[in-house]
Amino acid sequence: DDIWSFAKDTYRERCSVCHTQPDEDHFDANTWPGMFNGMLSFVSLDGDSQTVILKYLQKHSADFSTRKH
Repeated sequence: DDIWSFAKDTYRERCSVCHTQPDEDHFDANTWPGMFNGMLSFVSLDGDSQTVILKYLQKHSADFSTRKH
């Protein structure tokens, strides 16, 4: 849970500098890597943080969301 909290907080803080970030369940697990990797040049994240945040986004993606769209 601490890892997911770190990933969530970091995603919300770092990925909202340039624009409003999409909800975690906006994309499916296979779409997140391309979207996330395309934005990495705009933020300063170490490799471990990048990996954890991407895994967080995939785990909380539309594929696993219980929220109705």
